Amino acid sequence: MVGDDASSVVLPILQGHSILPKLTHTFITLILKKIKSITMVDFQSISLCNVIYKLVTKIISNKVKCVLLGIIFDTQLAFTLEKLIMDNVICAFKMSHAMKWI
Repeated sequence: MVGDDASSVVLPILQGHSILPKLTHTFITLILKKIKSITMVDFQSISLCNVIYKLVTKIISNKVKCVLLGIIFDTQLAFTLEKLIMDNVICAFKMSHAMKWI
């Protein structure tokens, strides 16, 4: 079964064994944005990663996310979900404007 095969490759990597270099190869290709593409603007690049590599990185990112939630403060907006780093820039500008620095 596919699940058993994937598990037999992913589990050793998560237990600290090295990942095979061929699993980290990524192919970058262009896909059409329009039917009649003439210039490079008419294409969009996409990265095609190995499924095993995607599984490993997704598992690791989910584990790290749990830890980060406990060590990142609410004031660090760039690291919180549904917030943008521009929120900090706007906030700093408004504060500077209110203090008559700008």
